[in-house]
Amino acid sequence: MLFPDISDQLDADERGAYVTLLVLAAAVDGRLKSEELAALESVMGRMLMHPDVRAKQRMLLESPPDIKEVLGATTDRVRRLALRDTLLVCAIDGEYSEEEIHLIRALAERCGLDDNELAKLFDWVTEGWYWMTTGRELCGIPMLGDMELIKQIKESLQRGD
Repeated sequence: MLFPDISDQLDADERGAYVTLLVLAAAVDGRLKSEELAALESVMGRMLMHPDVRAKQRMLLESPPDIKEVLGATTDRVRRLALRDTLLVCAIDGEYSEEEIHLIRALAERCGLDDNELAKLFDWVTEGWYWMTTGRELCGIPMLGDMELIKQIKESLQRGD
């Protein structure tokens, strides 16, 4: 993400908790995809996390902490930011697994979001996919699968899904 973001204002402890929640999202289904790892590395890079801290976060991928323990040590702001970005990390490989949906719902519940508000977040992710895909199309640098994605999203938006 190149735009200014609330994540830029997190202190070191908040950054650690936020990234730990994203690590949980990437690891929850037991199938770490390269896209998920790239997203985590991007977030840690944006936050200018020290290489040692980054290494500790990566180790959590193999042995994730208990989500209740992590959530208990976070602020509402961190949980809400992590919820938003968990949807992105989980969507980055093109699908949401059952385990990812369960984690997202648990985070949303902890943040006090109802199903309607959570649906709006899922819509926001879909709109973001469309926005990025359109940007590549406008610049003449499509990515494999972009045209099918644009078609699916346009159809979904027209139906009002």
